[in-house]
Amino acid sequence: MATSATSPSEDKQRPWPLEVQALQQALHNQRNYNHLITTIISRFVEISPADLDQEIRHSLSLVRQATQVDGCCLSFCQTHLASPDRAWADGCLDAARGVSLIHLPWSCVRLQREEMVCIPNVADLPAEAALEQAHWQQQGIGAALILPLVHKSAVVGAMGLMACQPVADWSVETIQLVQVLGKMIVATQQRLEDERLLQENEERLRLALSATNQGLYDVDLTTGKVLVSPEYATMLGYDPATFHETEDHWREMLHPDDWTTATAIYDAYIAGEIPEYKLEFRLKTQSGQWKWILSLGKIVAWDEAGRPLRMLGTHTDIDDLKRAEHALRSSEIQFRTFMDNSPMVAWITDPDTHRVEYTSQGWYRNYAPPPQPIDLPPLGKSLFEIFPEEIAQVYAHHNRWVVDHHESLEVVEPGLRPDHSPGEFLSFKFPLPQPHGKTLVGGVAIDITERNRTEQRLALQSTILARIARKEPLHEILTALALAIEDLLRESLCSIMFCGVDGCLHAGVAPHLPDAYSKALEGTQVGEAMGSCGTAAVRRQPVIVEDVATNPLWANFRDLPLAHGLRSCWSIPVFASDGPVLATLAVYHREPRQPYSHDLDTLQLAANLAKVAIEQDQATHALEQLNHDLEDRVAQRTEALQRSQDRLKEAQQVARLGWWEMDVHTRQMTWSEEAMALLGHSPDNPCTNLRHHLSEAGWDHFNDIVNQAIETGTPCTADLAIIRHDGS
Repeated sequence: MATSATSPSEDKQRPWPLEVQALQQALHNQRNYNHLITTIISRFVEISPADLDQEIRHSLSLVRQATQVDGCCLSFCQTHLASPDRAWADGCLDAARGVSLIHLPWSCVRLQREEMVCIPNVADLPAEAALEQAHWQQQGIGAALILPLVHKSAVVGAMGLMACQPVADWSVETIQLVQVLGKMIVATQQRLEDERLLQENEERLRLALSATNQGLYDVDLTTGKVLVSPEYATMLGYDPATFHETEDHWREMLHPDDWTTATAIYDAYIAGEIPEYKLEFRLKTQSGQWKWILSLGKIVAWDEAGRPLRMLGTHTDIDDLKRAEHALRSSEIQFRTFMDNSPMVAWITDPDTHRVEYTSQGWYRNYAPPPQPIDLPPLGKSLFEIFPEEIAQVYAHHNRWVVDHHESLEVVEPGLRPDHSPGEFLSFKFPLPQPHGKTLVGGVAIDITERNRTEQRLALQSTILARIARKEPLHEILTALALAIEDLLRESLCSIMFCGVDGCLHAGVAPHLPDAYSKALEGTQVGEAMGSCGTAAVRRQPVIVEDVATNPLWANFRDLPLAHGLRSCWSIPVFASDGPVLATLAVYHREPRQPYSHDLDTLQLAANLAKVAIEQDQATHALEQLNHDLEDRVAQRTEALQRSQDRLKEAQQVARLGWWEMDVHTRQMTWSEEAMALLGHSPDNPCTNLRHHLSEAGWDHFNDIVNQAIETGTPCTADLAIIRHDGS
């Protein structure tokens, strides 16, 4: 409490010595302080958070009254004393109503060092506290006592007493009172905060367990009894109020298919044979259904002999997850089965490293295998390890485009087919964003090589047949055919030679072969080892020479093609419909090369078209010759007929015979000149109707004879009296 100085005259009036009076006063103050501390402590023992603020204010008031000061204050801070988070004050002074130490830097430094700031007289502050002295004096404060509040070696606040007048000194009892009260309030505040955090943590744990379908269990390994959280019971369909768990009951609830594995792993962990306990199993619920559970556990207590005493863990309801996993697994199986049996190939690649992350089985049906053995999948390998450089570059470029543009891409790409022949693939590529921010490229492709080749062959066939139908010259048709073959078979040179009746090959067409080479082959004898064409004609089958330089079929004149840079020659015979070889169709390359199966198909189609063209040309020439012969015969027959008609006319004139023809429907008649002369008509005045030259009876008789001839189809004869034109 605060004390004031006394004069000598006052000391003489006291009945007791000063020492005795001081001792009595100290004892009185101590009793009062002890009583005050007991009272305040009793009020803080069971205090609730809602009452803390009111009790702190009441306690500050009691301390101010007991110490007879003008103000008492308290503040808590988290970061800096000058900026408190919470503050209380009691007293009539303005300074007592605020606990900001922002204007007290000298005091703050000492408080941060956990030192007490004791100022019996503000006027006696040292020079370095001049700013603080001015602040105190401006507030009307003559003395101050400020103690740091410490918790766990950290300053968490300050508590102070202030008096308007200087004091002789702050008594030890007063300082102890402030210290005890401050510590008690700090302890109470921290206890309430800890309780609040504990409640929050418990609530968070409860919410977390509920949200994640988890239950806690605590196993007494010596008795087999198990304490569980309410969630443990409810996830199995039991009422937490009546549910009791034991090790034996847990074993009884295990699914028969899981019992052996689950109990073996549990026992092995308890025995220390495995380092951790993590297990999935099915437990029977109260309704008799089975539920998948993920169990995690850890031993947390052992006896002096090292035997486990206690195990804590969680049960997590993973039934939905297991169902989802089963559905996903089924979906994956269906997807893989579909993709592996699809004519398409599917893949996922990393556009940065060019590595293949996934492929379907269609990879091996559509693409040529990498140089490694076939049983080594392309997964994890770079595109540049799998494909030739020029093809891998195309794939990498398209993958980068998809990522940079964040768009799908439909494109025809080159590739190597399983027989290592070049092919074309219609690819659909699309971005696949990943959770970590990276984007992969997925895609599917289908081999359209055969489709394109079929379309090309159909186009070739249609073009050549149209030329044949238009009866274009054979040389033009075969030239167009040879040029088309050169387009279909890359880097090739095509020729067609005719097989003559003399047993030799004769020049046909060779658009791009050197003229000197074509002329040198003119008249080549058909026979074995007479190059590819001569041999094909005599064997009546295709002859494939991969390398002219080494093949014995070209031994007799291999220098000729080599001089013109020709290294391979494939030849196929062109057969007539009745069997003979009409021609040979040959394809040359400037490097050794073997044909693929589709190359031979193209050559066979070309040979068939050449056959049609040649046979039509031959038929056209034969028809022209036949027409010419026929025209000669008709002319000869016409001349003979004219001579016969002339002789007949002369005979009729001599014999005075005439003839007539009648249309049986219209009864119109046609007369020969001699017949008209017999009737008295001239060519300038022909007869138009026989009726005028017959009598009534003669006309009727004539009609009867004509009708009889028509009905019976036999000749009929009649003698009729004719009336001539002049009436005679």
